[in-house]
Amino acid sequence: MRRSSVTRLLICVPVTAALLATGILAPTPCFGVKIVGSNPALPPLEPLMSKPGFQDALARAFTTILPDSEDEFYLALGDSGRARYRRRYWRRNDPTAATDRNEFLEECVTRLRYAVAYFCPDGGFDWDDRGDAVLRFGFPGSRAEIMGDISLQWGARGLTPNAEVWTYYDMEMTLQFIDPTLNGIFIYGEDIKYRTAGPGPQAAKFISLGDKIDFPMYPRNIEAEHMAYRSQTFIEKGEKAKIEVPVTYGYVPEAEPITLFYEVVTAKGQGRASDLAVNYQLPMSSLLFCTDGETATATIRKTIRVMTREYDVITSDSRTMAVSSENRELTEGVALLTDEWRLDADPGEYIVGFCVEDTVTGRQASGRSRIVVPDYAVPGLLMSDVQIASSVGEGSRFLRLGGMVVPQPVRAFDSDDDLMVYFEVYGLTEWESARSRFTVTAEITRLERDEDEGWFARIISGFTERRRTAVSSSIIAYGDVPDTAYWMALSLENLEQGNYRLTITVRDHGTDGTVQESATFTVMRR
Repeated sequence: MRRSSVTRLLICVPVTAALLATGILAPTPCFGVKIVGSNPALPPLEPLMSKPGFQDALARAFTTILPDSEDEFYLALGDSGRARYRRRYWRRNDPTAATDRNEFLEECVTRLRYAVAYFCPDGGFDWDDRGDAVLRFGFPGSRAEIMGDISLQWGARGLTPNAEVWTYYDMEMTLQFIDPTLNGIFIYGEDIKYRTAGPGPQAAKFISLGDKIDFPMYPRNIEAEHMAYRSQTFIEKGEKAKIEVPVTYGYVPEAEPITLFYEVVTAKGQGRASDLAVNYQLPMSSLLFCTDGETATATIRKTIRVMTREYDVITSDSRTMAVSSENRELTEGVALLTDEWRLDADPGEYIVGFCVEDTVTGRQASGRSRIVVPDYAVPGLLMSDVQIASSVGEGSRFLRLGGMVVPQPVRAFDSDDDLMVYFEVYGLTEWESARSRFTVTAEITRLERDEDEGWFARIISGFTERRRTAVSSSIIAYGDVPDTAYWMALSLENLEQGNYRLTITVRDHGTDGTVQESATFTVMRR
């Protein structure tokens, strides 16, 4: 749970002030409430970095946004261990893992600049709880300052300290702060005296009708009750977020993102290395094509970054390519640009970040996958990932063991289409005349239940794993020894709209050993 840096006092903000903070009521001077601009000027970063104590401020800011589950481990590390931990944390939360920019880190530094500039009453880097809120949640949509005063409300006589109410509309929550010692240092909480005080002389009078019901003399204001309820809901969400949520961040790209379909697949490579391929497709209509005579050309930059499971970068590469077409319908219709990025990888677990950018418009498409690369060099029967392809044949691009395999990472088909499947099998034994003999079994199962299933069937299926087999077929095949490639086309005409899993099982007749891999796809009805 989120820790508290000081013993929290409780501050009470009248319902009127809370409604002001949520924007339901307009501010009026008589309540002592001032609505402060939610987008203050941001001080420059360079002078801030040159001040003594800036590195300590960075370390404190990091522990502020770090989840409690990671706190104890992080604080137990030495200086070098903490630096390495922070580097991995920033990369883990980078929304564009393949690029040099880390938008999450940039946002956290921006929030730190706000905390130092506006919420350090004594100067330097000692911000109060408002600074912690900025670091964790960003600047609020609205910020109301409530001036302190001598209060007689509800019989609570005494000084009401200065307070602030922050509202985050996107998270539908309100945070409350109080300055209990009147020194400009605000902490989370509300004024306890409003909770403990009894009704004063200004309380509403009620009329009693026997012992059955009490009701006020004024009519109910349903709208005001709704406003009060909404305000209280915002406050309750804020109280929960203070305890449970370490940091929130929503990445909004500078330009509308490009739709990207991609997959990361593995196969046997040269020597002991494995082959790791990033296949991707994107709509050509999302690129800006410049026309020169009969030819339309767009330029894209594709970037890849491969990291270990601890987010240490192993390799990264970036290159620019031109996409040309003389067919105007391709550049403006639903045609897809298909490409791949292939590299050698040692067996192990990796994080692969991938980005495609239109160099003219700046629009990007980013992806990230965690992939386990098998060791295809070990003895025994092994199998590559099952790859769903657009076509398999001869050509100079997309070369595999079985020839040119054009990938189709979209994996969405009409029921009239055929499903082209490609995979490779390694470690087959000789059956006769330097050839292998094996059985290929393809099984297609539906991934979700039918909406029109009866209630009894739904209950039973909750207790048992039911495999809905839609298509199943087996065939005896022959191939090279010890490694061979195999591909086939499966009809989808009997499949209804939905999501499916294709499972391929290969049994070697020489050893009777089996190996299995699967892939998912979608069938759509036009």
